Amino acid sequence: MAASTVKLTYPETAKGSQVDEYWGETVADPYQWLESPDAPETQAWVSAQNKVTQQFLATCPDKEPLEARLKEVYNYERFSCPFRRGDRVSAAAACGQRRSSRTSAAERSIYLNRHFLQLSMCK
Repeated sequence: MAASTVKLTYPETAKGSQVDEYWGETVADPYQWLESPDAPETQAWVSAQNKVTQQFLATCPDKEPLEARLKEVYNYERFSCPFRRGDRVSAAAACGQRRSSRTSAAERSIYLNRHFLQLSMCK
């Protein structure tokens, strides 16, 4: 069955009775319970939503080529603007598909350049 013809059945999303007041106006916030990511109810809801998503993606013929292309596009070195921390000048860098940046610091007298960042953070 093609992904475009898959019938998606989403799990029921509970609505709370939360109402907030802002500058004299009452505003309903029935999904406020989802704002607590560590709550068991929120985690169960996210798991149920992810199950629907994974079932859809399993039938999607374009998933693998799209995933490969996104990895290709996002596989590049990234550098932040230098910033000061005390007596040091620092910069953050992420190399390729590394999920988080590394920060490298240098004394103020050292000129930070791309090669310094590359050598010190991309190992």
